[in-house]
Amino acid sequence: KKFDCFIISSGINAEYGDFDEIPDEILEISELEINILHILQQLSPDSAVSPIVSRSMIYSLISNRTQVDKDIIDLQRAGKILLFSFRSSTLDYIMLTNDYESLLKGTISGNCNLAASKVVSVLKENPSESFSKLGIKSKFSVSDETIKFLIECKVLSIVNNNYEFSVPCSGSYLELLNKGKLEILKVLKRKASHEILENELVKMKLKHCKLGIQYILHDLI
Repeated sequence: KKFDCFIISSGINAEYGDFDEIPDEILEISELEINILHILQQLSPDSAVSPIVSRSMIYSLISNRTQVDKDIIDLQRAGKILLFSFRSSTLDYIMLTNDYESLLKGTISGNCNLAASKVVSVLKENPSESFSKLGIKSKFSVSDETIKFLIECKVLSIVNNNYEFSVPCSGSYLELLNKGKLEILKVLKRKASHEILENELVKMKLKHCKLGIQYILHDLI
């Protein structure tokens, strides 16, 4: 079922008339990638947040956590995903590499002399690297002014006097996610048995969060 969702969401069914015509690189997509795409499909287009998936959301779909952790490392090494840590959360968050590059292009292109593709290329080779100010100026050939701009637009964050690339507006994302979870929990609390039918729950309209209730439920399970 999840694979069918991926096929439809990617427009593959429209592009290829027959299953046998689908390229091998598409058919070789991993179970983890399929589930990441499945979760992202449930992120409301009205949410105006970056396409982020938490490790805990993936755990809600794949019970073997050890395998999930191994697959995350494999996909990270293959350059297909990037991991980010948010200061206000103990969890790490995942973005598809192509999504992050698109996000950077929309944020920094035309505003500074740093190419999004250069950032992604370095992060793929050194996924956990942080940089000193001298290091980042040397690695990316950027000025103090560009570094200041990247910090202001939340692409670059300062952690323990070093610089790390991050997801813009991650604070707003976590705030929305927490509001959504709290709203769902309040609904459950008002129920006499603290239970609710799944069909009833997924039809709920959240007042204070636009992420999408099915998306949020993955983080609650």
